[in-house]
Amino acid sequence: MSPSVALYSQQCIRFVLDRNHDMRDILGTAKSIEVMKEVCQTLKERVQRDIEENGEPDSSEIPYWRCQPYIRSNTSVKRTLDQVKEEEERSKEVAKLREMRKALKKQKVKARRERTWDICAKCEVNPKGLKCVFDLCRTCCHIKVNEGVTDCRGHRKRLKRHDATIVKEAVNDLSTKTDIETGRVQQTQIVS
Repeated sequence: MSPSVALYSQQCIRFVLDRNHDMRDILGTAKSIEVMKEVCQTLKERVQRDIEENGEPDSSEIPYWRCQPYIRSNTSVKRTLDQVKEEEERSKEVAKLREMRKALKKQKVKARRERTWDICAKCEVNPKGLKCVFDLCRTCCHIKVNEGVTDCRGHRKRLKRHDATIVKEAVNDLSTKTDIETGRVQQTQIVS
């Protein structure tokens, strides 16, 4: 027996099967027509007993043992006022949550934008360099280095000196070696 036959037979007598769950299970697992015939015979006997005991129902209702049309539930049925109020409250809560999320997001973005930089000691406008020796901004540090005070390693600015003095400093740096084990500084002589 094909599954479609069993399904169709269940749809035809579904109201009877709603009251007889045990027969529904047997019909659902039936593999042959003989089993289906036995289920139908049992249902027929049960319905006849029910008619004898209770009699015919009012004419306004169709008895459950008669074939009844399948009526789909109408989706455009008016909802109760309670359901409408609940949905409105939910929508208000969702709107509040959205607003709160937006506000939090704005605060996070604003916090990211507000970076705290130390201000230049001289001009008090620009942020100072993080590695600057003088705690100045790039422009003020450049001016101070050009005045001839000293070099700024943070901004990589050097005094404008003669090339000979720069070479001499480099040679001095190379001639000084530090012994790692003893920590002593050793001077080596460079013959020129």
